[in-house]
Amino acid sequence: MADAVITETLKTLQAEVPVSATLHVWLKAVTPDAPGTMAFVLVGDKIGEVSVSNAEEYVFRTFVATSGGALSCVYDMATTAVSVAYFFNAAEVVEKGITVMHTSAANAPAPVPHGYHFRPPFGWMNDPNGFGRFAGRPHLFYQHYSHGLRWNTMHWGHAVSQDYIHWHHMPIFLFPSEDLTARPDRRGGAFSGSGDPG
Repeated sequence: MADAVITETLKTLQAEVPVSATLHVWLKAVTPDAPGTMAFVLVGDKIGEVSVSNAEEYVFRTFVATSGGALSCVYDMATTAVSVAYFFNAAEVVEKGITVMHTSAANAPAPVPHGYHFRPPFGWMNDPNGFGRFAGRPHLFYQHYSHGLRWNTMHWGHAVSQDYIHWHHMPIFLFPSEDLTARPDRRGGAFSGSGDPG
């Protein structure tokens, strides 16, 4: 990466991604004084960057890597906090699901020893919103908070199965509005029974 400043707080997430990989990342600024940013470097060349100014809540950003190969997602922990990062290929997501690149201790699900319980690959799971069958496969939608293990601003998670036991985790299905932190009560989200994800 040309003109890169290497610091002790620089962190890199790495993965081999397919052609047309869509990346979903949630990041926030560490302080209100500087934006949080993540640069995308594919086979040594910077191909893009996302940034956020919100220092209170993680903000969703998406990026598409049109070429496949060794992808590095680079950010400075002094200015940027990252909650979740995953990628998928839209043409294969029902068959393969998402590939999680990053979660943290704050949103890693606790193990369920000696039993089976459906759970997302990161974050809090709340109400299942029911099963549906599409193209012969069961789909599960559920209330979900991606950034911690307690109830908070709801998203909707999504998973697909062929046998109700083995599941492919899909991209987040519904997102809360980005303007929630501007509201006086900072409350809202995509809740069960609500057609409005605001």
